[in-house]
Amino acid sequence: MQRTDVACAAICRILVTFLTISRVVVGQRFREEPQNSVLQVGQDHVLRCSVDDPSGEVQWVRDGFGLGTGPEFDGYPRYRITGQEVGEYHLSISDVQLEDDAMFECQVGATEHSPGMKSKRAKVSVNVPPDAVSIDGAPRVYVTSGQNASLVCRASNGKPAPNVTWERAGRRVIDGVSHKTIVKADGKRTDVVGRLSFLPTKTDQGSQWVCRVTSPAMDDEMTTAVTLEVQYKAEISMSVSRKEQTIKEYESIAFECKATANPSNITWRWFIENELIPDRNSGHLDLRSVTRDFHRRRVICEATNSVGGSREEFILSVEYGPRFLSGAENPSADPGDPVELSCGVDSNPAAAVVWHRVGSSAPLGRGPALLIQSVTEEDFAAFVCTASVPGYRDISRQINIKKKGPPKITSDWAQSAEYGENGAMECFVEGTPKPDRIVWKRNGEEIHFDERGRYRIRNEDDEKGRRSVIEIETVSDKDFGEFVCSAQNSYGQDQLTIKYTRKESIPLAYIVGGAAGGVVFIVVVCAIVFVVWRQRRSKDSESSSSRSSEDSVKKANISPNIKVEYSTESTVDGWRDSLPEDQFPKYSAEYDELRYPPKDSTYSGHVSGFLDPVNEYEIHPRTRSPYFHPSHVDNVYGTYPRGMAGAYAPRMDPTYGPLYGSETYATYGRPMRREFSPASFAPVLPQPPPPASPADSRLSTNV
Repeated sequence: MQRTDVACAAICRILVTFLTISRVVVGQRFREEPQNSVLQVGQDHVLRCSVDDPSGEVQWVRDGFGLGTGPEFDGYPRYRITGQEVGEYHLSISDVQLEDDAMFECQVGATEHSPGMKSKRAKVSVNVPPDAVSIDGAPRVYVTSGQNASLVCRASNGKPAPNVTWERAGRRVIDGVSHKTIVKADGKRTDVVGRLSFLPTKTDQGSQWVCRVTSPAMDDEMTTAVTLEVQYKAEISMSVSRKEQTIKEYESIAFECKATANPSNITWRWFIENELIPDRNSGHLDLRSVTRDFHRRRVICEATNSVGGSREEFILSVEYGPRFLSGAENPSADPGDPVELSCGVDSNPAAAVVWHRVGSSAPLGRGPALLIQSVTEEDFAAFVCTASVPGYRDISRQINIKKKGPPKITSDWAQSAEYGENGAMECFVEGTPKPDRIVWKRNGEEIHFDERGRYRIRNEDDEKGRRSVIEIETVSDKDFGEFVCSAQNSYGQDQLTIKYTRKESIPLAYIVGGAAGGVVFIVVVCAIVFVVWRQRRSKDSESSSSRSSEDSVKKANISPNIKVEYSTESTVDGWRDSLPEDQFPKYSAEYDELRYPPKDSTYSGHVSGFLDPVNEYEIHPRTRSPYFHPSHVDNVYGTYPRGMAGAYAPRMDPTYGPLYGSETYATYGRPMRREFSPASFAPVLPQPPPPASPADSRLSTNV
């Protein structure tokens, strides 16, 4: 029985010990441990920690740093340990901040019978929205058309990194978008830079671009916008005042340029080709009286702003009559040589050029050049090229083919100079080809000219030949005498002996005396004329009243049918001699004296100081002769449209009008040279007044 009791007591002690040990081990365990969580700034959050049968102290650790056993913590006013039941040690965090973004764990301290415990680590992630969203340069971003540009949107201090997108006109833009993330020094927050690269055009002016930012830290997205200010250089449009592409010479034309630009402060400039037209600073240009010099030239309009400039141009087309491009060139040749005659003409439209010989109307060729394959003796003559443009007067030019031969000196053999003055001696050499050299000799020796000496040589060429001139400084007696000028070319030579003599000058006393005598003579004549005029005037005043009525009657009885026939032998005054003296009218004081050519003069159509009784204004009849005088054709340099002669007088032979085929016309205000035979006209004279007695006439005419 005792053994049984002892055994039972031992078993009971073992059970008590086992139960005690089991209780210690099982009581030190976590019923609930903290979990990972993602929080927003400003939230309240509880990290849960429950311990069954805790025997040691419970505390919270953040990122390895013990916060304390609570329930409140020094330095962490937002932290507090809470729990409704035994064993609950929850960590309550109010107003979550970025600093709460950490690793948390719950720890149970060790006791004599229980080891310490640590819960699993819980990650608390705190999301932070970006501080602000901005676009560089907002609200207006200035870009230049045609140049690469970019828009930059910034979202700063966000956690996690925010997402940046771009939109235009409600549509998301994908092309050209890039992002850059910059981690802040705390290692938690980030800055995001969103860049949109593009090539702006004029159509982008005033467009709005939106930067849109989203983040887990925000319930709503953040947006900002910018307006695009596209700057572009001026774009020009040009208009012309005329619909016709071609204008006639001396007409006017106007140009108008308009431009769109940003910025709109435009500077205008105008050019003719690359030559700046001064004082033209608007979009309008007037060109008045456009000449042929403007043909095919560019009129350029340029508009410039701060971005740059652009140009618009118009090529002028001017219609004008023919004009020779250069002076006449008279070629020379040997018989059998080929010769090409040139007649370059400038006109728009192109002129039709016809060649013929002087004295013949038969055309030899057409075009600006006439080629003679083999020159004959008959070809050493004059040829005429005539250029024609519809609507303009023709122009003609004479070109002579010269036969090559030896030189010929044509200067005078007698030349002179005044003593003590600077003198000159000339030797003119004609011929083709021109002389290779002209040599001057005196006393059988060649003269060598020194620039520093008294004798200097000067050679000049013209169409006819070469002129050699000796210039002598301060002529003295030793300079007078015989000089020999010789010229030579490949065909021969010629020489001339020039006698250089002293020119006798009129003494100064004679000149002064003659001038004084002339002055005295003029004064005396004027005095006599004045006295005679005063005497006649006094007599006229006495009889003026009685004569006025008689003169009126005489004027009313003027004979209307007096005509005079001219013969080739008679003079202009012949008609006066053929009338009886009593039928020849006497003129009263109311008629001016008519002056006629003297009887012994030969009438040629123009007598200075006398009235032409045939016709006061002469119009030459058209002549249809195929012959041209050289002065007819080689002095017509330009033509001008009708109505322009007043402002732009053409250069031409004053006695000849322009040539049109073989006809010759007069120009306004410039009568033509007369080709006049008195026998071919029977002019009607001005009707004379009735006869008057010599006693009644103040200025009677007795012929």
